[in-house]
Amino acid sequence: MVLPSLFSRLACIAALFAAELLAFSLSIETPAIRGVGGLAGSLYLWAAPATIAIVAMATTFVTFAYLGSGEFSRPLAAGLEEAPVSKQLLALHCFAIGALCWTSILVFGAGDGQRPSDLAVVAWLSAGALSIVFAGFAFLAPRFWLQIVRRSEWTWAYAVAAGALAVAFRAYSSFLWQPSASLTFELVRFLLRPFLTDVIEDPARLIIGTNAFNVQIGPTCSGVEGVGLILIFTVLWLWIFRRSCRFPRALLLLPAGVAILWVLNGVRIALLIAIGDAGAGKMAAEGFHSQAGWIAFNAVAFGLAVTARKVSWFAVADRAKLRTTAGSSDANAAYLMPLLAMLAAGMIGHIFSARFDWAFPLQFASGALAIWLCRQEYRKIAVSPAWRPVLYGVASFAVWACLDLLLMKPGANAEAARALAAAPQPARIAWIAIRALAAVTAVPFAEELAFRAFLLRRIVSPAFRSVEPSQVTLLPILIASAASGLLYGDRWPAAAIAGLLYSLAYVRRGNIGDSLIAHTVSNAMLTAYVLLSGSWSIW
Repeated sequence: MVLPSLFSRLACIAALFAAELLAFSLSIETPAIRGVGGLAGSLYLWAAPATIAIVAMATTFVTFAYLGSGEFSRPLAAGLEEAPVSKQLLALHCFAIGALCWTSILVFGAGDGQRPSDLAVVAWLSAGALSIVFAGFAFLAPRFWLQIVRRSEWTWAYAVAAGALAVAFRAYSSFLWQPSASLTFELVRFLLRPFLTDVIEDPARLIIGTNAFNVQIGPTCSGVEGVGLILIFTVLWLWIFRRSCRFPRALLLLPAGVAILWVLNGVRIALLIAIGDAGAGKMAAEGFHSQAGWIAFNAVAFGLAVTARKVSWFAVADRAKLRTTAGSSDANAAYLMPLLAMLAAGMIGHIFSARFDWAFPLQFASGALAIWLCRQEYRKIAVSPAWRPVLYGVASFAVWACLDLLLMKPGANAEAARALAAAPQPARIAWIAIRALAAVTAVPFAEELAFRAFLLRRIVSPAFRSVEPSQVTLLPILIASAASGLLYGDRWPAAAIAGLLYSLAYVRRGNIGDSLIAHTVSNAMLTAYVLLSGSWSIW
């Protein structure tokens, strides 16, 4: 296999490491070696800072090197076209990952408070280092790495600085949340007083609310995390679209985003208290508390993006480009609207659903409405019976079912089972019927439109409608599959593998109908599996 561009190879390395890091982070219990002393104790203290520093350095190096100068990657192109990815080194990488899994059991599986041997820790570190080296050299031979370092000039210094700043921010972030939480406390108090008469306040412990319902404003409620996210989003947006922004005016979007999100965080906490005081404490604590934060972040991020592109005071408008693309925006939106409508409805529904998603019918209705409104754009989708897409769907189901049996946590289905059992029979039957119907209609249609029909081709070219299946390489398939997997949280590995199978079904004949068949078959089998086994957590 030959990946012609430097960016393709670096992206494959990053995707591989990210997936493996996610898998290890979900399976390794680092608190098991807290305070045990020796190398294991040092590993616990330094593992998180080292990971943050490495990720920050790698991201900064690749971004600055790739975007900073076109001369960086051009001299490597000729050599890369003749250098295939080393299957032997990838095999060694897999072997090192296996060794890493085995030594992880020795280091983190000894039990709480038990000190693993220093030899096991050294073996774990060695296996991890070798897995990184083998993967890096599999995609890029050592001579290419040397050329990258030589041509990057001072980029390495920027990367080291970014890593140091990331570690420093982590170390001193505890000093930031206290003043931020105090300011948030004052804002919430200001918002509550006109509407609630029995407000209780404890500024020392940052507790505020009423006798019926009160909250303590801790690190997660202080607004620091949201501010960090919106800063990262805005900086990335301004960097990516820097040619269409008016500087230094566009920099005002940074403090504007921070201020707006901080105010909305205070509004979220005030509404949380009001909802709890009204008697819906469970809904407030388990639904509204988290979902309202994400809704606020998405709203602010979307607003900043629109402002940066549409408001002439911030944006440099390319009128000629706008005229040429004017007729296509509605058609392009048709690929994304069903999924976005379902996601938005899901976030709103979770506010009022607490632990069990009783509001799922709202998601189904929103997706179905979006599909119906954009139905004129879907007339070219042809679904022709074929047996290969069915096989892809069966394989996807097998992956889901096997990982469910292997990774399912004890009691994962208990909450949903109790909620359904406690509901009236008509409500229970209606919810299950709508959930099953959505699984084989709106859900596969919305996801295939967004991730295969749009994103997979959009990665290849901005003019994605003209992209032929032969132009789709491994990198877009991996990115689109990983992106679709992120919708499923801790079930990301199964969903990403399923997305990979759907992508292969689409690319084979270039017909989105094939991936739609595969996805529908997989979801239909999963629906039967859920109903027969009671594995409600899959839904």
